[in-house]
Amino acid sequence: MEEKLYFLDTNKVPNADDIDTKRIRYLLDYIAARCSNSRDEIGEIANTSVQTIENNQGRKITRQQFLETSRELLDESLKDKKFTKNQDGKIKFGAIAGTVVLSIK
Repeated sequence: MEEKLYFLDTNKVPNADDIDTKRIRYLLDYIAARCSNSRDEIGEIANTSVQTIENNQGRKITRQQFLETSRELLDESLKDKKFTKNQDGKIKFGAIAGTVVLSIK
């Protein structure tokens, strides 16, 4: 998934050793460990969210930037308990992503 998101951000063929590819991989793993969604689901939600931001708000944001902002919000929400957790004690990434989309102006 990280290769797909990197390609969509840069329009370049990803290299597994590239720092941005590694960072996206880390973000997907980090978020997946704390949310009820899989890495692939998180990547797809992030991609759709970035497209929504571009189409509806006319803003350009990379998928990596979106995941960084999502990670920050996720960390804050785990401390402040802003989002409801499901039975397995995890947050749905869609709630995080929706908040990020609404916060970008």
